[in-house]
Amino acid sequence: MFLNNLRLFNFKNHAEVNLTFDAPIICLVGRNGSGKTNVLDAIHYLAWSKSAFNPSDTQNIKHQETGFFFTGWLYRAQQTNRSRVRGANGR
Repeated sequence: MFLNNLRLFNFKNHAEVNLTFDAPIICLVGRNGSGKTNVLDAIHYLAWSKSAFNPSDTQNIKHQETGFFFTGWLYRAQQTNRSRVRGANGR
C-alpha cells in the first residue's frame, strides 16, 4: 500500500497543508521546527489510529484552534482508499 496524498488541517503546527507523494521513495526536507516529524506522525495516525507521541487527541490540535482533521489517500495496485481522521472538535 502506498500513500498518494495527505491533507492536514490544524494538526500540530500545520494550519493547512496538502501533500502529494508521486514517487515510491519520499524524503522530507525542511528547516528545524518546520513540521517534518508532524507529517510522519500524521501518517502514523492514519495507520494506527493514534499519535506516536501524544496519548490525547487534544495535544495534537494546533495552538488556539478547536480541533484538527487530516485525510490520506492510499492506493494498492488498481484500488484507491481514503482514510480520514478527526480529533477533538475537528471538522
